[in-house]
Amino acid sequence: MNGIYFRHVDVSDDGEYLFVMPQEGCKDNLLYYSRLADLSGGKITGKLELIQLVHKMEAEYQYVANNGRVVFLRTNKDAPNYQLIAMNLDRPELQHWRSVLRGHDKDVLDWVAPIAGDKMVVCYIRDVTVSYILYLLP
Repeated sequence: MNGIYFRHVDVSDDGEYLFVMPQEGCKDNLLYYSRLADLSGGKITGKLELIQLVHKMEAEYQYVANNGRVVFLRTNKDAPNYQLIAMNLDRPELQHWRSVLRGHDKDVLDWVAPIAGDKMVVCYIRDVTVSYILYLLP
């Protein structure tokens, strides 16, 4: 992997985790996290320990929300029109991922936004039509 990397960074809504998503070019990324709650005095005073969750640049991963150590990610891994998955940080291996919103053959899962603590708004696009659906977070 040579070239310029873009780094997307998100802090979880509860402030417990930092997610780092290095990306080469304009698609596919890796995924790392650091547990901010473990910082001494709540301050970054040196290098953060980053734990790698995704080891190959073969799909896109976008942090959406978390419920404790269960992280919700929008991804096109095994879903060309994207899906929402749940990953437990204690068992991050692929075989333990759970599909929350499966990929659709015609509708593209454009974005997901958590709201009101226990809900999420989901935006699907089909052709040039946009649909918004409200779901409860699992």
